[in-house]
Amino acid sequence: MKSPSQRCIRLFALVSLLFGAATNSQAAVIFTNLGAGDTYGTSSSWTLSVGSPIITNWDQGAAFTTPAGPPLVLDKIELAVGTLEGANELDVWFMSDAAGLPAALLEAFHFSGAMGPLEDVNPLLSANSVVHPVLLPATQYWLIASTTGPDAWAGWNLNSIGDTGPHAYRENLAPWDVRNRARGAFRISATSTTAPVPEPNSMVLLGIGAVGLFGAHFRRRKKTSAR
Repeated sequence: MKSPSQRCIRLFALVSLLFGAATNSQAAVIFTNLGAGDTYGTSSSWTLSVGSPIITNWDQGAAFTTPAGPPLVLDKIELAVGTLEGANELDVWFMSDAAGLPAALLEAFHFSGAMGPLEDVNPLLSANSVVHPVLLPATQYWLIASTTGPDAWAGWNLNSIGDTGPHAYRENLAPWDVRNRARGAFRISATSTTAPVPEPNSMVLLGIGAVGLFGAHFRRRKKTSAR
């Protein structure tokens, strides 16, 4: 039969292991078409517009495929988008795929006043995931960009490395049209789900249990030595 001190040591080891799993999981880039030093094209872009002066409303999207292996959870999106005229407001949607087309909305992001002038070299628009949707391996997903108005004209800068792939666009909210073209510049980061992070409440309870066992063992030793 194990002594209280042995049980206490094992429980402390378990708590340390769980805390290690919670802190060692780090996000990794699972797709990027950015050049060295996060470069992208500044002379060409896919038009994003709503209202004046373009009149036609244009939404643009790019697809990527997750790597093979364990499932992932979305951590961060980054993309190169600049403004030309009107409201400096941008919606970005992370979407699933159905039959090669953008399908269900998995998470929405909004950028307000964050876009620099389109033809300048601007910092990437970056947003951390809050929902953390699960990404299945070897599966296609979409990143969609859409300006919000009432009047706005912007552009999604094309990548500068010659990357091509599924590009989706739609005019005035019509059905999506998908073709193999140069994709806008973007990067996706995700975290592996192979090392599940324990809930904070579970770690707290384990810690309290370990302290309780240690305290009980200490009191028992104290009573024994006092006899």
